[in-house]
Amino acid sequence: MRPKFPEREVLRLFYKLDQLKVIELQPGNRVRLLVSRHFSWRAGGPVQRYIHHKLLREFTSSHFVGSQEEFFFHGAAFVLALRPWNYSGFKQFER
Repeated sequence: MRPKFPEREVLRLFYKLDQLKVIELQPGNRVRLLVSRHFSWRAGGPVQRYIHHKLLREFTSSHFVGSQEEFFFHGAAFVLALRPWNYSGFKQFER
């Protein structure tokens, strides 16, 4: 189930993204993406550091034993981990 955001909050966030030139906010609150759909985060940059320090640590903090969970480790080059999961940092947006 997708969380529902108040329209005012969505427009505030759209405005910020428009100012950052990530999107172009168009009439009727339509959005045009201004960055490539195939971009990657800067290696070692702030987004990658955040993902490594917060999200990955939380995601892998417990054993993968549930019926919908799997954890595979193959050598030192490949890790695949699956589980239904919602990052705790997004709890404030749940309705």
